[in-house]
Amino acid sequence: MNEFDQRWQAGAARAREAEPRNDAEAPPGFTQRVLARAARTPRSIEWLMESLWTRFTLRTLVFAAGILLAVLAFDDFTQANGASFVPELEPSPTVLPWTP
Repeated sequence: MNEFDQRWQAGAARAREAEPRNDAEAPPGFTQRVLARAARTPRSIEWLMESLWTRFTLRTLVFAAGILLAVLAFDDFTQANGASFVPELEPSPTVLPWTP
């Protein structure tokens, strides 16, 4: 067996021999150890960028969908009143001013 298996077996044997505890509290210093370990563990910049990218992408998608719905509603409203987004064009002259 390798060292990990030996240590695992030894720890399991000690756990079987230990008396069960009925209290619901964590052992003294447990919270401080967990918080200290979490503070020591650096978060990678990739994780941070992925989180920000996901958050802003979803917000932008919702915003773009809202703008699209607003434009479609406005177009439908203007079409109902007879107006349209198509500009009126004046007829172009067929004779240019510099030709005889």
